[in-house]
Amino acid sequence: MLIDWDRRGVRTSLESLFGVLSAVRAIKLLDAERYSVVVGDRLEQLWSFVCRAREFICQVSDWGTIQNKSIQVSVVTKPQAQVTPLTATVRQGERIVITCLSQDDVHGSFGYNWVKNNHILNPSVEPEMVEDLYPAGSRLLILSARASATYTCIVTSTAGSTRKDCSVTVISAKGNTPTCPAEKYLEVRWSKTAANTEDIQFCPKGYTGEVRRHCNLKKNNEAAWGEPDYSRCLSSEFQIIQNKFESLRMGYLITEVGALMQELKLYLWNMRDRFHIAEGEPVVDLLEGLLDYQRKHGKSDETQFKNNSQVSLLCGNT
Repeated sequence: MLIDWDRRGVRTSLESLFGVLSAVRAIKLLDAERYSVVVGDRLEQLWSFVCRAREFICQVSDWGTIQNKSIQVSVVTKPQAQVTPLTATVRQGERIVITCLSQDDVHGSFGYNWVKNNHILNPSVEPEMVEDLYPAGSRLLILSARASATYTCIVTSTAGSTRKDCSVTVISAKGNTPTCPAEKYLEVRWSKTAANTEDIQFCPKGYTGEVRRHCNLKKNNEAAWGEPDYSRCLSSEFQIIQNKFESLRMGYLITEVGALMQELKLYLWNMRDRFHIAEGEPVVDLLEGLLDYQRKHGKSDETQFKNNSQVSLLCGNT
């Protein structure tokens, strides 16, 4: 008897799929044909990508007889919270507004709550006000900043909740605290930032994620910007390659390691003059994952892995 799975014509590795299912936390029977599955955050992200096709087909063949059975899969993920700004430096007594939104809240049905320094915010005794936004979202108004604090927005839906922080640094109103000036540098507009803290901004156009830049305290009580860290910025082209590998690791045989290496090599070549500082870190992580996958599921010869597309040599020269 031969059992095989596919998703819209894409074959599935049962070994990898069973490895993924081992990360399932709980399965609840809803009725004769419906189940509710609780998974970890990482598995949730992978399933939200690979399950877009929704229909999976199991094919059983035995002595020339073939039978198919399909199952419909829908993935409901936790909401993604977006807070603006991610960091802020203000003087004592200044006003600041922090906005929390979720692009997943298309029906305005999510819950929004605020936490200050890991404690439930109490606007009745603290200098903050909370306002609901229409059609969805929330904003926090600090009418008169008094002390530095970390404000956290918690977005809740039927699938769970997520948190996103905004770090507010309050400096003296007299103006004797060293700060790094606001400026535009390497495609990002940086805000005024107090010394020994960092500014966090969204990555430039064409990327997802956040970019960070530290404001350093120098001699003579002066502050100076350090170089930004783009290691958390992922380009749309790189994410396509990354998602293909995640599908492969999940057990969906849509490609192979050699083809991914060739795609990665072409991507690196096209980006050779456009890489931002530390942008190569996710590439190294992907290479480590590819090598680990090749050792477990393919040929274990590391030399052959390197010769597959000469990405190792290319990385060494960039």
